[in-house]
Amino acid sequence: MRKVGGGRKGDLPTNEDKLLYILMYMKLYPTYDALAIIANHYRSKCGDSVKLLLPKRHGHSLEEIFRAYPEIKDIFIAAWTDTGFQGAKDQHANTVMPVKASKNKPLTAEQKANNRVISGIRIVSEHAIGGFKRFKAASDIYRNKLPNFATY
Repeated sequence: MRKVGGGRKGDLPTNEDKLLYILMYMKLYPTYDALAIIANHYRSKCGDSVKLLLPKRHGHSLEEIFRAYPEIKDIFIAAWTDTGFQGAKDQHANTVMPVKASKNKPLTAEQKANNRVISGIRIVSEHAIGGFKRFKAASDIYRNKLPNFATY
């Protein structure tokens, strides 16, 4: 029996290497030949690595996902929205939204500073959504049909 940690180390030994590899694959969508050159990885192992590293779908609702991955529940604490979602506060108790100024009631310096913090956090997700749309990630046909991989 082999000791824990024994055996051959893979071409992608660290979690950072694996994350960069799969993110590069998802963003650039190269052929396995190109991916092998870019990542200094064996071409014959590219498909195996992609199948191993791609996340598996674990349900259709948040409850099913939380049962499969209880540690990610902390990520879904608050909903950071812009002022276009005024009704969200009624639906979700932890909604964080910038304060709107009115004609008769301008914003205080504290409210403006709070709005800047909220906008600074939201811009990260807004850029990700913009990239998703720019690269047509939801509209293009996914070429890698994997067995037992839901594509809906």
